[in-house]
Formats: sequence, C-alpha cells, structure tokens
Amino acid sequence: LIEEATKSSMKILKDKFIKSFCYNDEGMPRVWGPKVDVGAIQKSAKRESVKALSLLAISQIEREYDDLSDVREALDTLAGISESE
Repeated sequence: LIEEATKSSMKILKDKFIKSFCYNDEGMPRVWGPKVDVGAIQKSAKRESVKALSLLAISQIEREYDDLSDVREALDTLAGISESE
C-alpha cells in the first residue's frame, strides 16, 4: 500500500488539495460567494497537501533506512522548532 502511494504521490497531493479546496468539512461542495475568504481556504488546502506530503516522505524514509535513530532525532528537532514558533 505504501509502495503504491509513493508511486502516485502527485495524484495524492492533487486530490488532497482539491478535496480540501472544493469541499467543506462535511464533504459538501463549497458555495462560493463574494464574502468567501478564498485565500484562507487555499491556505488551508495547501496545509492539508503538505500534511499528506509529510506522511509520504516519512514512509519513504522508513523504507530506505534500517537505523532510523538519526531520522527520528531530526524529526524531533524539527517538531521542537515548530512548537516554539
């Protein structure tokens, strides 16, 4: 499953963006109007795509490295940086 996901990562990222941008939290199509903050919706959709990209990247790293201690340490460091910002 992870192998297939990695091969089709661009499709996954595109689908994730479209789902978040075009549909609301209940899965219904968004109703666009003059009062809708398109920029905020776009930013949220990009954030969802980045989350998916992160998961795909981590799955790739796990398959390539036997010893993940350095990778885990780097991820912990990055998590600490993002929490403090």
